[in-house]
Amino acid sequence: MTFSIDEKIYRYPEDSGVIISELKKARTRYAKKDYETGERIYYYTVPAAFDIEDSSFRIHVPGEDKEEKKHGGRKFSTMYVWQFAINGKCIIGRTWSEFLGLCSKIEEHTSPNKRLIIYVHFLSHEFSFIQKLFEWEKVFCKAERSPIFATTMTGLEFRDSFILTGKSLEKSAQDLQKYKIKKLSGDLDYNLIRGTKTPLTDKELGYCAHDVLTLNAIIQEKIESEKKGIAGIPLTNTGYVRRYLKKCCYPYGRENAGNREIYRMKMRELIMTPEDYLFYREAFAGGFTHGNALYIGEHIRVRTDSDDFTSSYPAVCLSELFPMSYPEIYYGLNKKEFLRFYTDPSRLMIFAVKFTGLRMKDNVFENPISESRCQKLINYQSNNGRVVSADVLECVITNVDFSYIRKFYDWDTISIGKSYVFYGAYLPKPIIKAILKLYRDKTKLKGVEEKTVEYMISKGMLNSCYGCMVTDPVKDEIIFDNEDGWDVNPADLNEAINHYNKSKNRFLFYPWGIFVTSYARRNLFSGIYELGRDYIYADTDSVKYINREKHAEYFKNYNLNITKKIRAVLTYYHIDPEQAAPETIKGEKKQIGVWDWETEKDFYTDFKTLGAKRYIYTQKGKLHITIAGLSKRDGCQFLEKQADPYEFFTDEMTIPAKNSGRLTHTYIDDPEDGLLTDYKNMKMEFHELSAVHLEPAEFTLSITKQFLDYVGGFKDEILYP
Repeated sequence: MTFSIDEKIYRYPEDSGVIISELKKARTRYAKKDYETGERIYYYTVPAAFDIEDSSFRIHVPGEDKEEKKHGGRKFSTMYVWQFAINGKCIIGRTWSEFLGLCSKIEEHTSPNKRLIIYVHFLSHEFSFIQKLFEWEKVFCKAERSPIFATTMTGLEFRDSFILTGKSLEKSAQDLQKYKIKKLSGDLDYNLIRGTKTPLTDKELGYCAHDVLTLNAIIQEKIESEKKGIAGIPLTNTGYVRRYLKKCCYPYGRENAGNREIYRMKMRELIMTPEDYLFYREAFAGGFTHGNALYIGEHIRVRTDSDDFTSSYPAVCLSELFPMSYPEIYYGLNKKEFLRFYTDPSRLMIFAVKFTGLRMKDNVFENPISESRCQKLINYQSNNGRVVSADVLECVITNVDFSYIRKFYDWDTISIGKSYVFYGAYLPKPIIKAILKLYRDKTKLKGVEEKTVEYMISKGMLNSCYGCMVTDPVKDEIIFDNEDGWDVNPADLNEAINHYNKSKNRFLFYPWGIFVTSYARRNLFSGIYELGRDYIYADTDSVKYINREKHAEYFKNYNLNITKKIRAVLTYYHIDPEQAAPETIKGEKKQIGVWDWETEKDFYTDFKTLGAKRYIYTQKGKLHITIAGLSKRDGCQFLEKQADPYEFFTDEMTIPAKNSGRLTHTYIDDPEDGLLTDYKNMKMEFHELSAVHLEPAEFTLSITKQFLDYVGGFKDEILYP
């Protein structure tokens, strides 16, 4: 079945035959077996996409509360045009009855075991409108109101393409290689209120059509890249790397049967009880993002540099030991027993610890322990979520965490509680080889124009390797019921862990992910500790700082050491160490795991931070921002218009709703009817069974008084001892 983009816009109902004709030409391909019914499920191997445009507005209605009246009335939203594309042909309609009419025609050719996949970019939005239009067989979600896919009783399967690509539609379109089509922008003013009878210009209709045609092209390229066609496309972006790693660990072919069994035997050893899992989960912590209190709120006008690790998490996987045994469990280790395990390079530990009289050391400028990870805190001081001191602190950590905590804190007493002690070993060779290949592909393909798709896939898969390791095996089930709406079905802990242990498809061990982040934090804190007073800001795998010449030797020695560690692992597995330093398109070697001097040529001339995920800087004369909750583009444009962006960027900074790029979502789960007045002053009826209202929101940056008091006190202590 050939694919090409047809720019003509077809209309419902007169052109519906075009869509059905494309569906009838498509072949079906076996995808999987339904675990409940045992029936084989087939999918049409054809790209299909759905999208709507809608207007959010307010109307004064009798009985509205004071807050609604104050802001212009009650919130409403309605769809005014829908577009559906299949195999490069787009049909457009204006009402839900028309869309359901098209679906009825499609459903004459589908069934519960003969399905049509319909991709929707940001399915959560469209689902808010269609959730009561269909009877759903299954809605699978990552969180409430965030469906990954939703299947009707009649075989229509709506899937979220954003979760698959991990990018906006515009950026995904830029990666297209074979079927070039540019997502249009700016041709539809979202601020104008429209209804189903509001006239749409050809330009506006073209904008609507291009969204689903672009998505058709994206899915068609994915279909052609899969051996199983559309049946082989995973649900999520992480699904690609999970499938790839599984194939590496359990390779196909009779000749690999022995290797598969050896790996499966190792997985049978690496199991956990529900009690183990709960303990491990207490020890898990993510990346470290924070700022040196000495510089919070300060406009730094001297050269500021930035270094970041080259693929931090993958590098850790290639260089460190990980739990490779069922643990020995101890209770109340004394100092001698603890040191015996802690100093043994072949042992790894996860243990409960209690500090009394904990306090920050002199001449350090960061606080590694997160108060959110503590089980008990008594009479403590906080630095924006990080513990400075505490009379009593209890938490669960790894021996790797302890190695950097002891550099930043002193304490009066320490006691060790429940302890899990593992034998450590390198990650299995198949995983090592898989990470190396993804890194090599990413490095060699970067900048190669005709290999853009392959590069983006490799980059995404490399970054997702860690995500696979920390996938929580115990998840609550988010449920959408046709009658009762959204609900949560709590996970059965025992059942989930039993399934995890017995799964023949499992190729990872949950504690591995705990140690990945633990090692990565240790590496980051080595840089923070070295930089001392010159350290300004850190974010997971990067540091911002001043006076680089004072610390050049540290960066050099770190890079030599990590290179040696990775070479040792690869040599152990008889893998060429040069695979960890592939060449770029320019012939430059790119060693994984090293500190990369990002600002070697173009340093920051100005820098200012107000805390985690809140900083701005100037590089090559251009302002850049990273402010959590604020659009980079819109926020930067607004700050650039200020007389002095650095003076404007401060506590209580406020950006008007029209300039922030932020939207407030209000979900409407009950039917709403009314009369709207569009931007042409035409009045028309609207009717929605459910909807979501979007409204520009003001952005205000606020810093807690507790944090400001700490920052002020810390500066006084350091500057005026």
